[in-house]
Amino acid sequence: MVNALKALAALAVVVLLLLLGARWSYMRLAAEIYRDRLRQVAIENEQLRGSYNEAVRRTAVTELRVANGKLDVAIRTLDGEERIIPTPFDPRGEIYVDF
Repeated sequence: MVNALKALAALAVVVLLLLLGARWSYMRLAAEIYRDRLRQVAIENEQLRGSYNEAVRRTAVTELRVANGKLDVAIRTLDGEERIIPTPFDPRGEIYVDF
């Protein structure tokens, strides 16, 4: 009876170690997948940044800017010149933009 209990305890320890090992392996695999996805997102963001910068060099870019409770339209031209156009609109309310 004592030998059976010892064997059962040893088996329980082995099963527990196997479960812990499986859980550790799963967590390690998940971390590797997330790391790979983050690398891919970083690469895609870098490509997007490059595309944006290339588009800015070719065309004028229009931005809405909010500062000091005022809404302005900023236009950057091909030459890098920036023109700020003030608007009468309150940025605390809804603003619809059509282009």
